[in-house]
Amino acid sequence: MHLIRRCAPVLPFVPRVCTLLLAAAFPLAAHSQSTPFNSAPFAVPFTIPAENFDRGGQGVAYYDRAGNSGGQYRTSEDVDIIASCDSGGGNWVVNNFETGEWLKYTINAPIAGNYEIDLRASANYGTGAAFHIEVDNVNVTGSIPFPNTGGWCAFAWSSKKSVALSAGTHVLKLFADKQYFNVNSLRVSGPTGSTPYSGTPVAIPATIEAENFDRGGEGVAYHDNVAGNAGGQYRAEGVDIVAAPAAEAGGFVVNNFETGEWMKYTINVPTTGNYDLALRTASNFSYSAFHVEVDGVNVTGRVSVPYTGDWSTFQWVTGKSGLPLTSGKHVLKVVSDQQYFNLNSLRLTAAAAAAAPPPPISAGYACTFGSSWTECGASEQAKVPGRASIVNIGRDGGTAVRLHTEPGDSDVNGSGTWERNDLHFGKSTTYCQEGMDEWWAHSVLFPSDYVFPPGPGAGIVMDFHHASSSGQANFELQTIPGIGLRLRGYGGPVLSSGQYQAVIPDPYGAPVGSVTKNVWYDFVYHAKWSSGSDGRMEAWLNGKKVLTYNGPTLYTGISCYFKLANYHAPFGQASSVIHDRVVRGSSAASVALTPLEGVQ
Repeated sequence: MHLIRRCAPVLPFVPRVCTLLLAAAFPLAAHSQSTPFNSAPFAVPFTIPAENFDRGGQGVAYYDRAGNSGGQYRTSEDVDIIASCDSGGGNWVVNNFETGEWLKYTINAPIAGNYEIDLRASANYGTGAAFHIEVDNVNVTGSIPFPNTGGWCAFAWSSKKSVALSAGTHVLKLFADKQYFNVNSLRVSGPTGSTPYSGTPVAIPATIEAENFDRGGEGVAYHDNVAGNAGGQYRAEGVDIVAAPAAEAGGFVVNNFETGEWMKYTINVPTTGNYDLALRTASNFSYSAFHVEVDGVNVTGRVSVPYTGDWSTFQWVTGKSGLPLTSGKHVLKVVSDQQYFNLNSLRLTAAAAAAAPPPPISAGYACTFGSSWTECGASEQAKVPGRASIVNIGRDGGTAVRLHTEPGDSDVNGSGTWERNDLHFGKSTTYCQEGMDEWWAHSVLFPSDYVFPPGPGAGIVMDFHHASSSGQANFELQTIPGIGLRLRGYGGPVLSSGQYQAVIPDPYGAPVGSVTKNVWYDFVYHAKWSSGSDGRMEAWLNGKKVLTYNGPTLYTGISCYFKLANYHAPFGQASSVIHDRVVRGSSAASVALTPLEGVQ
């Protein structure tokens, strides 16, 4: 038997009858699951009138100590409802909410995320009231004090609480921890952005473990293409996490980062300045890539993930050097542009003071395509003007030039059936003349939309072209079906005479007859331009020497000029090549990015 006293010590609006009830137990409604008031869940964000609690009756949709003493609106239910006197609106309010009473509301969250929940209520009893919110029978807020508002018609909003909701249907329960208060409505707003994993933004400089991405769930703090943590480690989220190899000093790594997936990390920058960003990655593929955003802005462009030869072999890859960040909170977003790779950590450190500029290049030239290819003094050869464009994937972390062909881009400057989008750097008496000794550097990247010529025709991506009307160029970087990259040159008494060549093993392990996409190939050339036997041509790729030739490098009486190219036999597909960092100087040190094999 239960002895229950039903008596309210105050008269908020409607006097209550003080009764003594004797019962074996409170009978519960026959249904175990409440149903939405309007048949369908409230679609949040939404402000829910308090009186529109779920259907299902006492003990299922609500708990109230006696009948509807207010006698309004839902008269067949036991919840006390009276007419509203809230100046903020609403027809009805739930009256005299007592300790232990509760109401349920079925909602639907369209996407996962952090939602804010607050309560519009009034209290005029003692020091105030208190309540908490449950989601699917779990207390997600803890007890929230609600102060005395100074009158039963003086309604105010409670403090907001951030609650993580997965996408789909949920049941909110409003529970009175301390009586008495009147309730006008519940407001569910959001979703808001992700929140730091530890509750506090990571203070920079720092190394951030990849698995400690923000909280907020799918579509807010991260996106994973397949539901569930396939690795089964560390966090019950949708991101695939596995144990880190012993060589990485334990912990965890994000595994099999797929194209289109992303994760967010909230950071705090103490001082405005430039910072260096790097990611620690492992990949058994040679074409993986990522980019990083700060507050929704892509700050790195596409960055290639190095081929490390094993999923357990990690190395640091620079995302951006000298990244400018203002002081305060920022959100980093790491996006996989090309699968697959594993991610162990991110590192943000204060950038070192800018290095002194390299010594001036004697009678030299340098172009890094800062804003336009025209600033480099080049002219375009294209079927459609403007095929060449500037892209944010420069060799130095800045910009580069993209040369692009479409099917049918033939008959361009004598190309015949071959398709062409080239940059012509013009004839000049300052370079590529008989007797001149020059050093050149040039970087090329084959992006995801590059198509290696399937054969039988080949392609050319760079050449020193003779300054006459026809005949073989003096020196070319070729893409050859069944071979891969090849350097080939000509020189001597007549056009097309004196061939020499070198087949280049791909440094990234691409199969024969192909190239590795989305990595930079850094070439250096040392040319002694001559139509006689004293000519010389040497070449290096990524610091390794790949060609040594002594003999004619020009045709008799004919100089040459430099070209960047996307020039190939037709194969029915669009294709792009990206070029950057064209430098000419008087020594290896003035042009090379790294030490060169055999050069002191």
